[in-house]
Amino acid sequence: MAKENIYAFKSCTHGGSGVTGATHGQIVPTTVHQRDKLAQNSVMTDWDLAVVVFGVDHAALQALIGAAAADFVFTVEGKDGADETHTLADVQFVEVVQGADAAERDAGGKLPPYAVRGFCENVSRDAFSALWT
Repeated sequence: MAKENIYAFKSCTHGGSGVTGATHGQIVPTTVHQRDKLAQNSVMTDWDLAVVVFGVDHAALQALIGAAAADFVFTVEGKDGADETHTLADVQFVEVVQGADAAERDAGGKLPPYAVRGFCENVSRDAFSALWT
């Protein structure tokens, strides 16, 4: 995991409900390619955005699995020390993943052992920038 993509949460919610014990998150944008057999090239069709939430309350994180897609809102400390709030639209958490033993970006600590992964999937290139507001 690239540590520059890991954020220390001050708070976070999914669908308006607080996520108990969530401490960190990783946001990973990716692209989806399909092979165009006629043109013999690869065509980028969609963007995906993976969201991994780390925390200390395994039950609270596991409760996110299978919940309906909803806005994921998180607050972090900005570069100037002021709080910054970000919203990722239509995140659906789908699997439990093992927390990483990687250095935290802010304090050099360790990440919690529990994590869940969700996605904002199949977003058109034009709409991708609207996901992260």
